[in-house]
Order: sequence, then structure tokens, then C-alpha cells
Amino acid sequence: MATRQIQLFILILSMQYVCHAADPEPLGAPEKCGQMPRNPIDESSGLIHSRRYPDKDLFWTHNDSGDKARLFAVDSKGTLLREYKVSGATNYDWEEITADDKGNLIVGDIGDNGTRRKEILLYRFPEPDALAEDARRTTASVQIFRFNYPAADGAQDAEALVARGDCAYLITKTLKVTRCYRLPLPDAPPKETVEAVCVASTQTLNTISGAALSADGTHLALVNYLSVTLLSLPQPIEKLEKIGELFDCPRRVRLAWLGQTEAVAWDHGELVLTTEGGAIYRISAVLDKK
Repeated sequence: MATRQIQLFILILSMQYVCHAADPEPLGAPEKCGQMPRNPIDESSGLIHSRRYPDKDLFWTHNDSGDKARLFAVDSKGTLLREYKVSGATNYDWEEITADDKGNLIVGDIGDNGTRRKEILLYRFPEPDALAEDARRTTASVQIFRFNYPAADGAQDAEALVARGDCAYLITKTLKVTRCYRLPLPDAPPKETVEAVCVASTQTLNTISGAALSADGTHLALVNYLSVTLLSLPQPIEKLEKIGELFDCPRRVRLAWLGQTEAVAWDHGELVLTTEGGAIYRISAVLDKK
């Protein structure tokens, strides 16, 4: 946040959607569990638990804009395990990392503070083996997906992205109307730029800086700089018959000023959060562990 006035404004808006929450049971309080090294991880902007090693304490993160196109494998204490160059990619404004159902990581080059970008990019590639002793330090070939927004909506700033089935779902970072766009991810990237489809919108959530979808696709965690919100969906997100009502699903909320919270990930039934300064927090017992 640039100024205290803007922080206060966001707090007021955050309180607006706290009061709107349908589920009165709050989430537990975040507890600090780790700290990433400021060199080389100076601005953790996305987080995802390893799909290759679901039972290991292994996460993937990356820096925001201005860094090289690289990923870091870390544990929940912040220990740096490996660093990987993302081959064929450029970090214009990386804001999120997620994973699909086929063992691929997806990095979202979706940030646009000035709302001027004509297109955004998603980079998809197989998850590296961060625990192999002789593992290469460059990712396998990268697929590039290019998207733009509907002309009526104009350019959007975004920092939240999840994937499920053959689509990704992008949630904008705005103060007024927050939108969810569906981005198709076929087996082969189209040569042309594809227009994103707005499937839901709300005025009761704002400035979303990170998202994470549970393994079964029915619990969507959203963070901003002051709050953690959990949406409980009646069906997996890709099967929602009324996806336009996505943001109206029952909510559990926790107000939490941890610093500039940039990312959230699931670790079985718990949530792990990171801040711009590299601090790592955990919210325990969010769901029954599976």
C-alpha cells in the first residue's frame, strides 16, 4: 500500500464484505511458521503446494515483476531448496502460481497496476522434481497461453489465479467490482490471443491478491492485505451450474494484518500464506484433512 489513507479505505471495504459473510464461524488466526530469505526471494507473489510430492513439505513460489523468470522450491519454514529457470518465459509481472490436474504448474503473468496491458500470459509446464539430487535447474518446455479481456471491461489488474479441469479462473484485484474470468487451457495453446470470459462479479470482495482452490475444487480461499476469505462451493468450481453466484457462496472470514499478503496455498486441510516480505503463516484446521 502506498499510503495509510489507502490502507484505511481498503479496511473499510473489507469490513463491508465481512458483514456480508453468510457463515458466521470465523477462520482460525494465522500463526507465523517461517521466513523466506530476502535474497533471492525478495517479494513472494504466488504460492502452490507441490502436486508431485503431496505429502512432502514442499511449495513453489516466485518473485513479482522485475525479477528473472525463475521459481523457488521452499518448505513451510522458508528454507530454500532449489531454484529453477523457467525456460522460454519472461517475468513482466508475475503475480500467481497454480497447478492443474495433470501435474503442471501454471504461472500467471497477469499483473497490471496501470491497467494498460493489451494481453496477459499464462505459462504452463510440468512440475520439476525438486527432490531429485541430480535434477536439472531449468524447467521443461513451456507452453504460453495469451488472453485479453472483453472490450467492454477493458484492461484489468489481477493477482489471483486457480486452475481446475481444462480451465483457469482469474480473479481481479479491484476496489469496486471484482470479476472472475474463465480462461480455457486446451492441450495445445492456440496461436491467437483468446478472449477471457467473465463468469461472476461482486462488490462485496475487493483487492484480491491471491487465491487457492482445494484439491476437490469446492473451497476457494482468497486473500487481500487485511483478510482471508473462504468460499464453500456446492460443487467443484468447473461444475457449478450457477457460476455467476460464485461470490454468493457461504463465507468464513478472518481479518488479519500480516503485512502485504500476496499469496495463499492449501496444505491438505490447512492454509499457508506468504507476504511480500517473505513471512510465512499457517491457518490450521480449516478443513478436515484428506
